[in-house]
Amino acid sequence: MRHLLIPAVSAITLIVLAASACSSDYNSGRDDDRDADVVASVPVDASDGEIDTLDLHATLVNAARTYEFELDGQRCLYTVAVSAEWPREIGNADLAALADTLGRAAFGRHGDMPVADAVTAFLADTAGVLPGPGKVTHDFTAPELASGHWTLTTDISRTALTPAFVTYMVTSSSYMGGAHPNTAVTPLTYDLAAGAPVTMAYLFKPGSEADVMKIISSALAERSGCRPDNFKSAGFFTDTLPAPSGMSVDKSGMIEFQYGQYEIGPYAMGIIMVPVAPAALADTLGRAAFGRHGDMPVADAVTAFLADTAGVLPGPGKVTHDFTAPELASGHWTLTTDISRTALTPAFVTYMVTSSSYMGGAHPNTAVTPLTYDLAAGAPVTMAYLFKPGSEADVMKIISSALAERSGCRPDNFKSAGFFTDTLPAPSGMSVDKSGMIEFQYGQYEIGPYAMGIIMVPVAPADVAGLLSPEGKRMLAAYL
Repeated sequence: MRHLLIPAVSAITLIVLAASACSSDYNSGRDDDRDADVVASVPVDASDGEIDTLDLHATLVNAARTYEFELDGQRCLYTVAVSAEWPREIGNADLAALADTLGRAAFGRHGDMPVADAVTAFLADTAGVLPGPGKVTHDFTAPELASGHWTLTTDISRTALTPAFVTYMVTSSSYMGGAHPNTAVTPLTYDLAAGAPVTMAYLFKPGSEADVMKIISSALAERSGCRPDNFKSAGFFTDTLPAPSGMSVDKSGMIEFQYGQYEIGPYAMGIIMVPVAPAALADTLGRAAFGRHGDMPVADAVTAFLADTAGVLPGPGKVTHDFTAPELASGHWTLTTDISRTALTPAFVTYMVTSSSYMGGAHPNTAVTPLTYDLAAGAPVTMAYLFKPGSEADVMKIISSALAERSGCRPDNFKSAGFFTDTLPAPSGMSVDKSGMIEFQYGQYEIGPYAMGIIMVPVAPADVAGLLSPEGKRMLAAYL
């Protein structure tokens, strides 16, 4: 495949993804486009050593277009790009409502078209964005000012797939000049059995809104180190949380409530996700959680639901462990590890290894280990691999400037924005995302409080072009 998210007036690249077994092959590297088999298996019941699979058929869409226009007499560029895994079949589920919802979230007024047509129309639609007619260009010479290159990227990624539901994230990131880019994420969980999007109104009983908000407030207060009625003390805009603007279910079953940028806190807080275990919401879950038992009183519904193995086990099951909840929540410790692929191009692949643990205390802890792998060289991509020897100080200046810009402070005064230090240490991790952005990572508590979470500092390859090693220039050539 020749062009993956490269700014160009390229035709839309469509790759068929067919899920069936337990390995993944990405067939690319020739001048012609080739089909690729991407395989995903979903464990349904592995108690007897066997694994059932859920067939997934999807289309991978990558396309981009760049326009040239004038603003205040200056030559500027505008690149719009789309990257999407578009579902075609997931088992026997009816995906009509899923396609409609994803299309509207990703492509706006073009969302009711077939995906290839929607992407084509989306790339061509500059109304309300450019100050006048734009001319399609292949000249990517960087303008003198960084603000002279505007960008709009839209991504549709699948983040969870189980026999019961699938979750997608529609991410739109734009830079139209100013201090920093802006990002909006629209989460969507889809009930495969019912063929319906999962909203808060769908998941919870009527009249449970106040109880759900109490649980969300308590969860966010616990991870932010404040009381549920005093969020301003932790840097939020308000003491009382509004209803979240989004909600989804992750692959481990955690319900994630979402607040967008600036919705309840400053830009430095980013998009705020509040994970809540389904058990914590048991009193508010309706028929979507307990199925045919959903109209019982909650205690009876939970009892019946736990005892109901019909259609799940191949025969009668014998309880082998007593998992009665300990008296204290801290009595149930958990450790989950996840390996997910976050980027795949002809030049590199990126994985994230996420380990989340709760061993008692105020909140769980999460560690993320990023890994980008150079497919041509067969080598892990570290900072020493990506950059020239002796460039460390210059790279750190660029990282510090990028984080200072998005945090609203000077590169020598990070404490004023709530960080632990005024001078950044070298990042503990680094990876390259699907759009070619180099992401430098700081872990929880590494440079800021728990509420800041894992801090990612994205830097465009063009901003470090002169510091790249020969291997780095080759691997990132499509983005320079």
